[in-house]
Amino acid sequence: MQSSASDLLLPIGLLLAALACGWFVLRRLSRWRRSGDETGPAAAGGFMSQIRELHRRGEISHEEFELIKARLTSQIRERLDDKPRR
Repeated sequence: MQSSASDLLLPIGLLLAALACGWFVLRRLSRWRRSGDETGPAAAGGFMSQIRELHRRGEISHEEFELIKARLTSQIRERLDDKPRR
């Protein structure tokens, strides 16, 4: 009986290690997926804040600011229109 129990120890250990690795990979993928769509509206909001700050400091002109804002708004609307409705 002792030899059969020790014969199972290695396969069970390998199975547990494989399950732990699988869990780790799935968890990382899930976090990566939820970490934010770097091209979505939330990212655009952060980008727009940076552009507003550049405009406020005078590093970009009012015309440049309005052009960037219009293009960004257009891109966000296109992305939202492309997403399937739930």
